[in-house]
Amino acid sequence: MHPRLALVSFKDSTELQERVVEELTRLCARPPEFWSPRHLSLLACCNHAAALGAKAAVIQRRVQDSDFLAEFNAYYSRQFAHVGQHCVRIHFFREPAPRRISVLKYLDRRKVPSSYLGFITLRPVSQTPVGGSIIGDKSAPEFVRCADEFPVHLAGVELSVRGTPFMQQDNAVGACAQAAIWMALRTVRKREGTRAHDPAQITDAATRFSVTSRILPNRAGLTLLQMIEAVRSAGYSPHPITFGDANFSFGTTLTGVQLARAARVLHAYVESAIPTLLVLYPAGGGHAVVVIGHTFNSDPIQINDLSLSLSRGVAIKVIHAVSWVPNFIIHNDNSGPYLLLDRDTAGGNYALDQTFAAIPLLPADVFLTGEEALSFALNLWASVIERTTEQMTFEETAAFSEQFVIRLLLLDKSKIRRWAARSDISPEVRRHLRLQDLPRRVWVLELHLKDHYSKHGQENAASLVGFILLDSTGDDARSAMLMIFLNLPAFTPHQNGSLIVASSVKWTAVQTTKCAPVQPFRDLD
Repeated sequence: MHPRLALVSFKDSTELQERVVEELTRLCARPPEFWSPRHLSLLACCNHAAALGAKAAVIQRRVQDSDFLAEFNAYYSRQFAHVGQHCVRIHFFREPAPRRISVLKYLDRRKVPSSYLGFITLRPVSQTPVGGSIIGDKSAPEFVRCADEFPVHLAGVELSVRGTPFMQQDNAVGACAQAAIWMALRTVRKREGTRAHDPAQITDAATRFSVTSRILPNRAGLTLLQMIEAVRSAGYSPHPITFGDANFSFGTTLTGVQLARAARVLHAYVESAIPTLLVLYPAGGGHAVVVIGHTFNSDPIQINDLSLSLSRGVAIKVIHAVSWVPNFIIHNDNSGPYLLLDRDTAGGNYALDQTFAAIPLLPADVFLTGEEALSFALNLWASVIERTTEQMTFEETAAFSEQFVIRLLLLDKSKIRRWAARSDISPEVRRHLRLQDLPRRVWVLELHLKDHYSKHGQENAASLVGFILLDSTGDDARSAMLMIFLNLPAFTPHQNGSLIVASSVKWTAVQTTKCAPVQPFRDLD
């Protein structure tokens, strides 16, 4: 019997893959040539760990992984052919392993915990071997919003990795939809304190009221309605959003207007750290992935804007922050973690324009959707523009409105108060935000200076010049409005001040004493 823990070193991704394949061959008792092309996800995980700088790995054998045990009890234990119930977990470290050092002495070295990069779980299913895994997100493009810090315990050593959980469909207990739902639920479990079903429970919940094919093995996957039921059973508010037509034969292809809307809708949920399931229909069949982040380009290729009509017959353009987002970042169970989702199919990969529907994991206590919050906030913003530009010409009004960028996100009130305490905002606003009664979650429409927004994410990138706060439990624009803050002299009759408007029993205005752009909520989060 091989030792329960083993320490291995490797020089590059190729050598790491060889080590992993060797371990998987031993676990499954089947040679690599028996496998299907689905092992691409495993190789992608190895490449990602190597890109993070992994130089050593601790192999943990005979692991009782709770997710695979659920799959084993539901399906594999009933098969005539033998399938083991134990997994292997491979933990990655940046710290090189000296020659002839024992695994315990290596783990006890002072620098080892800080060099921990996460782990992959190998289950004894040769065709789809990647079980519940977490690898760090640091080498992924800029903004992986849907991630958390996960504790890991190994031989008495406490480790920690920040990332987004990843799993490959096992093609028996669950298909791509179950894997995507599992990844989304595990990402928010600690933050929301809700249930995170194992794959077998996801399949059971999804097929409780609607069965379209065999439940086990569940190779046909789930329908949109079944995915919605699985999300609801886990304690979230089902919120399916359709973007185009589901063409099962030729695939879904969004028009330019539909694609722009899809990008705006997804951006709000990703910025809110809400993992969002995407139902894609490429030609030949459906697929499900989970959106966890996005990239950022300081020089937008194409402006994504909305049109607002003012009462005096003037139409203005409102620039959306998604204009600076070339790609969304996804976990795709059949090709790997932290991948870019192309905007169109020109690259031959899965693409945003194949999206039929999205299902964000909206918390059950949020009654106002992102789309409703944006509509309510834009109406308030239009009224501000109306008052500010009433003496301007059409050209001046258009130029004035196009100097701003809007970004929508959902924040816990604790984060808003923490931002107020740390931000260089005017003292009147700071005091108001820290003391005002707020619901648990607040929709925030940020107003940024366009010329400064390109520096988003950089240190001291002050671009925020206003925001609108909306009650996420509200049901119309007036009752949902909590506060409007405008931080530019152009918005007020005074050259050196800003205006704050709060609503309780009635709206009140307060003149502030400081006027300058500040860092956005997210940058000081």
